[in-house]
Amino acid sequence: MNSSATEIFATALEFEGDSRTGFIADSCGGDTELRAEVEAMLADAARADDFFGHAANSVMGSIDSVPPFTEKPGDVFGP
Repeated sequence: MNSSATEIFATALEFEGDSRTGFIADSCGGDTELRAEVEAMLADAARADDFFGHAANSVMGSIDSVPPFTEKPGDVFGP
């Protein structure tokens, strides 16, 4: 992984839309390999955010449906 790509990627995360596109174009100049690497990293990050966002929402939805615990310190379970 190219350290320049990593730096550009990290900074590009702070931008959205056309601002991000412009930043990447300015930062990569004519280096098409660098730009492709940065764009691949951004695509991977977007997929990860999408996956973990859905997973978190799914888990939180199921947690909300669980009744609260009624046990307290000193309660005994079983015989």
